[in-house]
Amino acid sequence: MNPDVIEEELNKNNLPQKSIHKFRKKIIFVILAILAITLLIIEVSKRIIMVSNNEQIRKTSNNALRTHTIAFIRDGDVWISNTDGNKQKKVTMHTSVKYHWQHVSGRSKPQIIDDSDKFNKLPKLSPDGKYLVFLSFTRESLKELEEREKRIATESSEIKQKGASEIFSSSGLEYELKLYNLYTQKYVDTILNGNVPKGMKGCEECFNSINWARNKNFLAYINNFKLYTLNEKIEHGKISFEYSGTTEDFCWTNCHDISTTNSVISLASDGTKLSSTYSFYTVPQACNNTIGHLVLTLNLVNWKTSLQKSDNITCSISIGGWYNDNDHYITDEYRLKGGGYYKNTYSKPNKKEKIFEDNESLDGIPLQLSSDNQWAAYLVGSLRELDSETDLRIRNLHTGEYFDVRNTVNNNLHLNKRRIFYPKWDFDSKNIYFELSNTNIDKDKLVIKFDTLSKHASILVFNAEQVDIN
Repeated sequence: MNPDVIEEELNKNNLPQKSIHKFRKKIIFVILAILAITLLIIEVSKRIIMVSNNEQIRKTSNNALRTHTIAFIRDGDVWISNTDGNKQKKVTMHTSVKYHWQHVSGRSKPQIIDDSDKFNKLPKLSPDGKYLVFLSFTRESLKELEEREKRIATESSEIKQKGASEIFSSSGLEYELKLYNLYTQKYVDTILNGNVPKGMKGCEECFNSINWARNKNFLAYINNFKLYTLNEKIEHGKISFEYSGTTEDFCWTNCHDISTTNSVISLASDGTKLSSTYSFYTVPQACNNTIGHLVLTLNLVNWKTSLQKSDNITCSISIGGWYNDNDHYITDEYRLKGGGYYKNTYSKPNKKEKIFEDNESLDGIPLQLSSDNQWAAYLVGSLRELDSETDLRIRNLHTGEYFDVRNTVNNNLHLNKRRIFYPKWDFDSKNIYFELSNTNIDKDKLVIKFDTLSKHASILVFNAEQVDIN
């Protein structure tokens, strides 16, 4: 009702002017209160809808690729397929990367180096199969390589005779970390301090230990000796990954010793803790190494670290996987006495239990725990020579019994391969997937699926390497 109409009616009845004024104030107050409540309800509804939409996006994208996936590298590109090797799909499409190079001695003739097969590398699938992270050459370094070729082509003979030609220098190619959403088929922004960086760049050896938490879309990796952690974020219907923390000078010397098969960090299943190693120089004299590595644990919630103290029997330690309770993790310890694989307790740093000892295991390559924590898979053999052999050993952690895989696979499939790399358990702890080849430069690399119960092996993918499965 209009307040002026109310006032007119009250005047007709000869009510006092003060009463009219008070009544009018009350009406206006009620109207304003109703308006405020209405606006509040609208705002709350918007927030509920937004949260609901974000949750729906999370559920939709999770369910859309809930089927488990294999990722691998073929001829420098990232590919995916289902866990039977069918429905293979190419994710990236790279260009040719060729350049001139000559040894600085000048004794050899100039060569044309083809690094096209190194364009993309190290694909890692998120636990829900929604995301794929990998390394790729940066556009800037590729452009600089083109300019380098132009400068070499126009160099004078005098510069070449003096040994000052750019042909003697390295290619200068750099990598950056890329995050790809397999559901939307689009790259995902990574947010650092509120900004979208061009990419955390570095040399091929500068990136190490790219790891997803087993039960959470939480990523950790090392780049240029710094530890980075990325956490999934959905806001206003948009998916991004936010850098939740970085640590300077994280791994120092042990980063130099890492190949694509090794790892210096291991994440707990829920992404709240991390185990790693740090370098120390007070190595016992009887050890064969001059620099050792001891355990470092990092709480990723409060960023508090804990360091193991050196002693007179420990030479070096490598990191293995975490148990499902997020409080225990495995280490491979090289000691003067009592070396082997140990179960460590995060909440009680001084408590550890020896699980088993195996003198044939490969140093520095992490043990893979099955999802049910009953089985351990690790590499045995040697990598010292080009023709050296490695095998995959599967051990029952409850009984201590074990068996080796390579001969069984070769016999089943009528092969004669010598090396196994990149072992990865599937979600139900029944099958293990790995790369089978003769050497690191072998082009005929195979992705194998091995059933640990029936001992049945099958070839999933030909001409593939660096396999991963979610």
